[in-house]
Amino acid sequence: IGMGLVLKGELFTGTHSSGGEFGHMIHRPGGALCRCGRRGCVEAYAGNYAIWRSAMKMSEDAEPVDVGDADMRALAAKARETDGPEREAYRRAGEALGFGLGSLFALIDPAPVAMVGVSAAAFDLIEPALREAIGQTAGGQHSKSISFDTEPNELPLIREGCAVRALTFVDQEIFAPGVQARAGKNVA
Repeated sequence: IGMGLVLKGELFTGTHSSGGEFGHMIHRPGGALCRCGRRGCVEAYAGNYAIWRSAMKMSEDAEPVDVGDADMRALAAKARETDGPEREAYRRAGEALGFGLGSLFALIDPAPVAMVGVSAAAFDLIEPALREAIGQTAGGQHSKSISFDTEPNELPLIREGCAVRALTFVDQEIFAPGVQARAGKNVA
């Protein structure tokens, strides 16, 4: 579970990564095994493999496995049909996401959130627990103003983001320095 964070209209980037490793924030210290090798990450409860692992009643110590999009769509359909372990797995995912977002919103004002990827199509299963968890955090004081949007197909967004990033680099690093140099000559 990644995160793109836009602050004051600019994409936030850290010094060592993209700056948005939301999925590897700790939800429960010493908890479920994450695919990063640590335990208790948000992703270890809310990633596709974590939802699958929980729904199949596998141990939290079970190695994370890749789960196909079709399997996740079928799992969500079953969760909508019956109140069983499948629905509970999505509830747990919503709780982990909600506590993580609530902690984030304690640091910054709540902002619109976009859920992207195949599991965004199951947001209806995640949202109630997510909102309840946010409401229990310091960042939840404005929980009613938080808006969520979903986009199950992340590829167009990834392409657009890459294009914008590349064009911004070209604009700032190639064209802008030349404009500044010419402007300096005109002033002298």
